[in-house]
Amino acid sequence: MSKQAQINVTRFVSRPKNTPFAPSWDYFMFEKNIKKINYKNFSKFLLSKEKEILKLAPTKTSNKVTVGYTGLKENTTTARYGSYNVLSWKDKNVKILKDEIVNFHNQICEPEIYYSKNEVGKITLFQNNIPHGTSIQEKNKKRITIAFDLFTKNMNPNCVRLI
Repeated sequence: MSKQAQINVTRFVSRPKNTPFAPSWDYFMFEKNIKKINYKNFSKFLLSKEKEILKLAPTKTSNKVTVGYTGLKENTTTARYGSYNVLSWKDKNVKILKDEIVNFHNQICEPEIYYSKNEVGKITLFQNNIPHGTSIQEKNKKRITIAFDLFTKNMNPNCVRLI
C-alpha cells in the first residue's frame, strides 16, 4: 500500500471587521508536496515552451494587459496566462501533475490574501475567488510556478477537463 503525501491544512481567517462594509472570510488552504515528478526534466520541458508562449497574445482585462497581480512585465509568460494551458501539453510529468491534482482535489473539499511559501514540488489548491500570492523570488534562479483553474466541465478552448 502506497503512503500518501502529508497534507498541510492552514486556516485563513480575516481580521475582525472595523466597519460593516469590510470583507470577512474563514477558509482552509490545503498543501502537499508532489514527489512523483522529475522536476529537473519537467523544468527543461516547461522552459522549452517559453518562446512558443511568448508568441501568444497577452491576456487582457478591460483592454489592458494583466499579469495576474504579480507585478511582472508584459513580456513574460505570466502575461499570457489566459492564452495557454500547461495541463493540455503532452509530457509525462504533465500527466503525473494532472493525476496528482485530481487525487489531491478528491482528498479535500471546500477550501484572502493567502500566501504560500514556494517549494519545489508543492501544490496548493484553493477556491478561485480567494486572493492569493506566493513567496518573493529572491535568488537569481529560474522559478516555475504553474497556475490553473480546475473545472469539472470545458468552459473555453483552453480548459482541460480533469474530473
